[in-house]
Amino acid sequence: MLSNKIEKTKKYIQNYHKKIVRFFIVVLIGILTVVFYQNQTLSQIKNVKIIEWGWGTPFPTYVKENIREMEKIPFDGIVLDLKINGQDRPATSNDTGNRFSWNVWGVNAIDAEKYSQSINALNETDFERFTDNFLRFNVTPGDVDWYDESFQSVIDNARLAARITRESGLKGILLDTEEYYGKPFRYLVQARRSEYSFPEYQKKVKQRGREFMQAMNQIYPNIKIILTFGYNLAYKKSLKDSDYGLLPSFLDGLLEAANPENLVFDGWEQSYAYQTEEEFQQAYDYIYNRGLETTSVKDQFREHYRASFGLWIDQGDVWDRSNFNNNYFTPESFEKSLGFALKYTDRYVWIYSHHARWWAGQVPEPYIEALNKARN
Repeated sequence: MLSNKIEKTKKYIQNYHKKIVRFFIVVLIGILTVVFYQNQTLSQIKNVKIIEWGWGTPFPTYVKENIREMEKIPFDGIVLDLKINGQDRPATSNDTGNRFSWNVWGVNAIDAEKYSQSINALNETDFERFTDNFLRFNVTPGDVDWYDESFQSVIDNARLAARITRESGLKGILLDTEEYYGKPFRYLVQARRSEYSFPEYQKKVKQRGREFMQAMNQIYPNIKIILTFGYNLAYKKSLKDSDYGLLPSFLDGLLEAANPENLVFDGWEQSYAYQTEEEFQQAYDYIYNRGLETTSVKDQFREHYRASFGLWIDQGDVWDRSNFNNNYFTPESFEKSLGFALKYTDRYVWIYSHHARWWAGQVPEPYIEALNKARN
């Protein structure tokens, strides 16, 4: 009996010691975790990225020659466009004819050879800090009907864009869904609306969305897409009457054909002027909740659709480099808004500009410092 009691006591002591050791191990892990995260910035914890895009973003030939200087500004990537060989005019708001992105959504397939200088420059650029770069792809000129055989040109151009991005190491495309020219997502102006009802157009547009994603995935199976506008833009009025009433069907097609590694980021251009945390939080909730209500591919939406945000640094086309109080964003308010955007994005925040030319010395140092401060 005594020996049994002694044995039980030994086992009890051994188990007690094990519990004590486990407890202190858990506490130690907790302390180390806290210390680790206290020494990490928000961008390191969430793997969030800040992307530059605007009128002053240079073409690839300039980027190749000046990448080390450009990467001194603390972005994580840029949105690039290609220019036709020999067309050295600087990019302006009206100078679109020589640019790849403005000619991809039409009846003509792009001849890559005409853009070979830009393509070669991209392939030869030694990106280091800029790890997350994107190729712009507009829905312009928007002069092709979804039912036309010539829509195959849009699909071919998507495949070409995927090849360019994969070969040059870009993350994917920025799909600018804004209707600058034409109305590709407005049913009431479609060329064959007398032949096909709105539900029939929705079905066809969804098919085109699948074809678009499938074409890109044939070349670049883990390609990423950032949208300027997503599902929400269509729901200002009934879909049949809306300028963007067919956009949800196209997005459903993209998601339905997505590979496991594809992600589609709702860029939420509506956040350009946001200045409060509540605005970003409400937008984040809206992207997911409203999206799930409206999409016809709910499982794929959950798996592949993500939230991101845009900020327009010279909002309202006002950019005073000496008196910051004349600007919509002061360095302090820009830092604050960017911090909120980084908090709520799933990965990307893109900084848009017209007159704030980051690469031409037209952005004062306090705004550049705000990029770093907002990450902390």
